[in-house]
Amino acid sequence: MAAFLSLLQSKLQKTTGHEFVEFCFECDHWFQGLDEWTDHCQEHLATPESLIRCDLITFRNVPAKSAFCPFCFDSTSLKPHRHMQQYLDRSEWYGHVQSHLIYKALSGKFHWRHPACSLDLDSMAELEYHLRDIHCYSLPRGKKRALDQLI
Repeated sequence: MAAFLSLLQSKLQKTTGHEFVEFCFECDHWFQGLDEWTDHCQEHLATPESLIRCDLITFRNVPAKSAFCPFCFDSTSLKPHRHMQQYLDRSEWYGHVQSHLIYKALSGKFHWRHPACSLDLDSMAELEYHLRDIHCYSLPRGKKRALDQLI
């Protein structure tokens, strides 16, 4: 699915003459040019309540909503288009969010600063429950085993 979107972006770049083309899954709209996309991302960030759910939603193997990193929404060092980095590959998204969930990356602090909710949590477990219950982030399940490995 990400490969199809990448192919479509490449074709649009050639036909429109823009070096940057991005699709907003929240609005169902194409944007041409990084400045236009950055301005649009800033509009979304101004209303963070609409960005509570951070998981990837697919319907019949087609993305209906891209995933976002709930940690990157609050980063002061990122530009708006980086805050709104869209993930269409579930494993890539899990890996990115997991990189923020490392105890060392959190510096032992569990203060949650998503723009739509700000909480002081006491432990990693509470943070993981909050991510699952409010932001729809669930830990990846283990890999499926072949039938002959189960017997």
